[in-house]
Amino acid sequence: MKADINLTGSGFRIFHDFAVIFVLALILRLVFWSLVAAHYPEQMLSPDSHDYNALAFNILSGKGFLLDSNSPYYWYSILRTPVYPLFLAIVYSLTGGNYIWVGFFQGILSALTSALTYLIGQRLFGRRTGLIAGMLSAFSLLSIIYSSKILTEILFTILLVSSIWCIIKFWIRRSTRWLLVSAFLLGMAILCRPVALYYTLFLATLLIFSSQENLLQGAKSTVIFVCAVVLLVGSWVAHNWIVFSVPSLSGISSYNLVYFNAASLMSDTRGVDRDTAVKELSDSVDERLKSMGIPNAKKASWAQVLDAWQYVGSKVILQSPGRYISLHLRQDMKSLSPGSDEIFDLLEHEKPQEHGTLQVLKDKGILAAFQHYHRESTWLENVSRISTVLIWTTYALSLLGVAALVLKKQLLLLIILAGTVAYYLLLPGAPSTPRFRVPVEPIIFLLAAKGTHIGNTKVLNSNGKH
Repeated sequence: MKADINLTGSGFRIFHDFAVIFVLALILRLVFWSLVAAHYPEQMLSPDSHDYNALAFNILSGKGFLLDSNSPYYWYSILRTPVYPLFLAIVYSLTGGNYIWVGFFQGILSALTSALTYLIGQRLFGRRTGLIAGMLSAFSLLSIIYSSKILTEILFTILLVSSIWCIIKFWIRRSTRWLLVSAFLLGMAILCRPVALYYTLFLATLLIFSSQENLLQGAKSTVIFVCAVVLLVGSWVAHNWIVFSVPSLSGISSYNLVYFNAASLMSDTRGVDRDTAVKELSDSVDERLKSMGIPNAKKASWAQVLDAWQYVGSKVILQSPGRYISLHLRQDMKSLSPGSDEIFDLLEHEKPQEHGTLQVLKDKGILAAFQHYHRESTWLENVSRISTVLIWTTYALSLLGVAALVLKKQLLLLIILAGTVAYYLLLPGAPSTPRFRVPVEPIIFLLAAKGTHIGNTKVLNSNGKH
């Protein structure tokens, strides 16, 4: 595939734009982090955070990838992959184990992601489009919020976006070096969040069909890419095979299958609350283990536990597969909700209530209503509402961006960008929350930026020509 993408502007101007977006994004994230760290540090933690911290501190103390030394059942964790705990271990080794500083380093990574979003947009669509995408990323409230939470989203996002950037560079320069770097970064992303595992096949397919002029070369690139990813990810699969006798990347998908997806379907089908469904499913898992000759679940091996989870979860789902698919897709939509109100939880602020503005509008007119709204609203409410308007506007513009790529027959870019968003938003199902949108927000912002500037030079299409 021949795809020479011309730089828009000099190298100095690109560096200037990159630096401006990085600094702006960094300031926004560090200001918010300093507010959280000074007044609400405990809000940086969640149930998942405690697992990651336990692993990080046990790595630092030389105990290995250990989750809970007091329980043989969780002696080593097959539910977690190593990259994020290792990242935390590095941060804690530099900061004396103070978890507050995780937000500082994640703020830097998130700001770099915003700047990288500009670079991708500039490279593909031109300077103006890149600047818009970078600015949207810099002002993303959801990214700002999760920069200050001890969760995988920020690290995973920069690994994923960097991998996409490198594979685009490969398509431009046809250099195996870029292909290998992309494979390494994707492998690290998979070991940060296993949800990226099958994304390897998505990119591998694109590598083949992006070289229509030389399918043999495309096949060769695909083999190199897939082998590099498998080599890295396979090392962790081998670890789990040796330690747990389970040749699996992670057990989290089996856990989610039963305690999220099956529980959600049971709750929807029978009209019971989720806690009741989880309790019944847990009893079913215990019964499955007893049928395997294991009376005490805590004495089961991880291979046996995963087998029981998969059996129980699959049995529930296969009873109503059509209803499950419909429910799964509906629940995926939760990832698209703005998520702006999460700022109230992080800053321990009461969520906004109706201030009676509509009644004032009816009684006294629009000017009095505006004054009343301005007087009664807090700055957090204003930030949340502006962010909500911004994200819905972004969605509308991203649809225009998709239309622009279709009209200009930039099919390869359309598949890369829209396909990536679809993959990561449609896969989760019941566990979906707005935080799952964080890794693909840079891609959504690229599409939205394209939607604001439809008339642009064709860059890449399905046959790799201008």
